[in-house]
Amino acid sequence: MFENIKNSEKVVIAINELITKLPDKEITTSEFVALLADYDMCNGSAIPSDYCYNIVNRGIYIDSTPTVLEFVKPGLYICRGENYNYNGPIKWKNKVVGECINGKRIIDKEYIHLFKY
Repeated sequence: MFENIKNSEKVVIAINELITKLPDKEITTSEFVALLADYDMCNGSAIPSDYCYNIVNRGIYIDSTPTVLEFVKPGLYICRGENYNYNGPIKWKNKVVGECINGKRIIDKEYIHLFKY
């Protein structure tokens, strides 16, 4: 059923479906992995921190990786869904590297070279 859909799109579908039932649901990393298994995704094919409004990882594409989660603390996230109007700092390795404005991640000029676009 999900074989022709990219993993990033599966993450968006899964989280958006979850928040229709449980708005602002807190989810652990293991719950995230279990949820994605229902969408034909293998363990380890997506990590929740790649899909956060307020933290970034070096291996992701800032502009094209969808955001659907808010990082709370290691291993705990809040499901916000796609197009959530999140506003706040963006961190990488506990350092503020940008700001999220109305759900759009903006990396400060001095850190742009660290990330993919």
